[in-house]
This record gives sequence, structure tokens and C-alpha cells, in this order.
Amino acid sequence: MSSPVDSSGLQWTLTGLSVHWTGTGLWKVAWSPVRVQWTGLDWAGLDSNGLGIVPANLAWQKGHWNPLESTGVHMDYVGEGKDFRHGVKEISGFLPMDLKIWYSLWNKVISRNICAFLWKCMHNAHCCGEYGLKIPGYEQHAQCRICDANESMEHILTDCRASGQNRVWELAHELLTKKGLTQLPTNPTFGQILGCSLVNMHDQKGKLLKGSSRLYTIVILEPAYLTWRLRCEWRIDRGEDPQRVHTKAEIAGRWLSMVNTRLKLDCLMTNKARYGCKALNPVMVKQTWNNVLHDERGLPDNWISESGVLVGMRMVRPPGCNC
Repeated sequence: MSSPVDSSGLQWTLTGLSVHWTGTGLWKVAWSPVRVQWTGLDWAGLDSNGLGIVPANLAWQKGHWNPLESTGVHMDYVGEGKDFRHGVKEISGFLPMDLKIWYSLWNKVISRNICAFLWKCMHNAHCCGEYGLKIPGYEQHAQCRICDANESMEHILTDCRASGQNRVWELAHELLTKKGLTQLPTNPTFGQILGCSLVNMHDQKGKLLKGSSRLYTIVILEPAYLTWRLRCEWRIDRGEDPQRVHTKAEIAGRWLSMVNTRLKLDCLMTNKARYGCKALNPVMVKQTWNNVLHDERGLPDNWISESGVLVGMRMVRPPGCNC
């Protein structure tokens, strides 16, 4: 087959990459005899010949966009499961392709705020760490004052003593243990946090546990976003004062409030009269939250429509509180 020429006069060779338009601004890979590398770029308008076949290198030549070096590092850095791809492999046993990675950043299980948070983590676009080195007069903000280390997002979510991440992951592990997910790490790596929406849980017979997989995604990403907010509060509202770091009781209260808010949202989203086809399946909500609720045996079968249903967790009481 001869090499077609597009309207710009650029000649390119067909590589067997068969794709089709999905109607959402993305081309979906249908078949390829070789390993396909998904760029995450909007491929709209690249198929000027109407052939439905576009080689990946054409997207780079006509898209006028170069991938950030940090994006590739977060996806492909091999070592200790810190990157996205190998973090997923440590738990699920498979290496996700680029296509699945980019789709996972917009998972319906998580809110838009967390989706944007994930996207920025992948592209190293948060205003922390080396970002401050690019702004004259803000070079000192690149370092964590408590830990005396580069304040990267990985440091904030996995190592920092000021962000409250250690207590956050303790509570997350406690809740997942109540669910029966005991094989998961106590302190997840950066890659395991970014890739948690790709992790699927199975029972001993190999059956997919949709509810457990959904809860795992919620209980990893919601706390990760909470950790980022706690860090911002300490940095901005508390002036980086080492004496005003969030206490364990404060973190536990915020964590429990966050999880209960998400539980309430799931229950409200089962209202089919209000949300129509976008409503959540009540069975899925029950599968997600069973075994982690407070006084679950005393709850009615239709507890989804009841008020006051809370996640059952053991919290640390503040000093002097006898309640």
C-alpha cells in the first residue's frame, strides 16, 4: 500500500494502527499488531484523509505538543512501585497500557475535583516543590520546612510529617481491613495512589469484587486529596508554623467527615427519580459500603434511604473530651 499524503503535504506510512472516532474527542484503539502507545492527546481532525487510520507519530507532528518529562516519569519510572504503571502491577499483577491510564484519570467513581487533582499529579502541575524554583522570590517554598526535603507531591502524600499523611493512611488501612482487604500495603506508594482506580479486587475463586474495588478507589483517592488540602491549610492558613501542624484528632475528624460525606452522596445518588439513568445502582452502593458501617447489624435492609447511617471507625478523642 502506498503512503498517503495529507492536506499539509506531509507523507506518512500506515503502521497497522486501526482506530475509530468515539465522539468524545478521543480516538479509540481497535486493533494493532504492535504495542500501542497512547499519548492522551485529542486526536480530532488528524484524519484528514477520511481513512480512519492515523499513526501515533502524526499526532506529535501535527498536535504541536510535547509531553512533559515528569509525565513519562510518573508513568514509567521503574523502581519500588513509585510510578503509576508499576504501582498498579504490585497490587493487580498487570502493567496497564497508556490508554487505560489516561481513561482512569476520569473515573466515574471519583469527583471532578479529584479527577483534576490526579491529572495535575500526572503532569507535575501542582504549585509545590520545583514549581517554586521558577518564581523569583519563592525559591524557599520548594523545600518542606519540617522535613527539609523537596516538597514534591510524592513527598506530600507519602513521606511528609506536616501533611498528616501518616495518620490518613493509617485510617484508610483500618477501614480497608474491616472490608476484608488485608493484602494491601499500610502506606501506599505514589504509584499505587495514582493508579488505584485501575486495581480490581477478586475473591479466592477469582470472581471480581466490584464493591470492594470501588471502595478501594474511594478510600485511597479521597484521603490523598484530603492530605493535599491539609498541607495547603498548614502552608497558607497556618503560616507553616511547626507548632500548628494538624493533630491526630483533627486529622481523624476530618477523615471521618470526608468518608461519611461520600457515603451520604452515594446514598443520595441512588434516587432514580431525580438522576434518571445517571443514578447509582443501590446494590452497588450496598456492596461498596457493607462491613464498614456503624452498628450494621441493627440497620434496616433499605438503609440507603435512611438518614444517620455512618461509617464505623474508632476515633481518637481530643484531650479533655469526656463525650
